Amino acid sequence: MMVIAAISALSLQAMVYPDCSEPELEPRVACALDAGDGTGWRLVFEFNPEGPRAREADILVVAVDGAPVQRLSYSLMRGFLPPELTDLDGDGLDDLLLPLSTGMVNSEWRIAFGTGDGFADADGEPLYGHTVEAAAPGLFAVHARGSAGRHDVAFHARDGLAIPVEATVAITFDEEGAQCALSALITEDARRPEEVYCSAAMSN
Repeated sequence: MMVIAAISALSLQAMVYPDCSEPELEPRVACALDAGDGTGWRLVFEFNPEGPRAREADILVVAVDGAPVQRLSYSLMRGFLPPELTDLDGDGLDDLLLPLSTGMVNSEWRIAFGTGDGFADADGEPLYGHTVEAAAPGLFAVHARGSAGRHDVAFHARDGLAIPVEATVAITFDEEGAQCALSALITEDARRPEEVYCSAAMSN
């Protein structure tokens, strides 16, 4: 069985899959992402079209030599945005950003942090917003549209697999343009000035 698994994993590394980030890719089509962090890993996404696992996606992580690294499964509730590999926490390893459900504006996202040995799910509930991006070493931002005149950004600090909210800012719009203000400073030891958060929030 181990020989068969190794041959199967090697074939996944060698097979030509469409890039999951291609904008013209049909939803729920098998695709792959190649890590850009030097690990040489390939993540192959396979979607279950029907049956009891119809809403699940299997992710096979394969090393450059074809050795299987990890197998992950996630439930996708509705819709589809492409998964991403990006270094959210600034540690030099790609993290997996997976949309669980996609809406007209905001979506639900699950993060699995790259550990060097595979991927580990972040603690807590899925994140809610339209964009998740790195903001500073150990800090990432979740942008959410609250209304036509308000944009909220939550800044999460990584602490192991926990991702507590460090601060939130609100961006509002008036005749003078966009205005940014700190709406909450949640983490007690957070000491970044308001302009650090607002600069990161306004750059999106």
